[in-house]
Amino acid sequence: MEHLTRAVLMIILTICSIQDYRRQRIGVLPVAAGILLLLPLRLLGVPGERESFTWMLKLLPGLAYLLLGVLKGDKVGYGDGLCVLMAGIALWPEELLYGLLGTLVPLGVCVFDQRRKGTWKKDMLIPYIPVLTAGIGLGILWGYAGI
Repeated sequence: MEHLTRAVLMIILTICSIQDYRRQRIGVLPVAAGILLLLPLRLLGVPGERESFTWMLKLLPGLAYLLLGVLKGDKVGYGDGLCVLMAGIALWPEELLYGLLGTLVPLGVCVFDQRRKGTWKKDMLIPYIPVLTAGIGLGILWGYAGI
């Protein structure tokens, strides 16, 4: 059941990545469908996961992203926070941490490439969901490797 949950998460994050890259906007439909699909999969599939502390740890990064979006006046989009929240529903807390740490590598490569080309501007927008998808993929692989 966990493999199905991760597969559904990666498919939905890929759809959101395409939308974010093309339009710099994420539709409500894929995110809402993802949350509505992943929540029952996770609750029914893993019996030991009903502890409230585990769920709090899993949802905290997504809620922090949403709060950051409110405080920073949409510098961090709400779609970014909802996708991190969706990843928190689907993954174990360790995998989510690996995934969020894994986003730093592709994000750093994007910024380094823009600075190297000389096209970096202070107010430049980087589509975060493709980077998040790559980081979550790396985090899942990192978790399987047992590092």
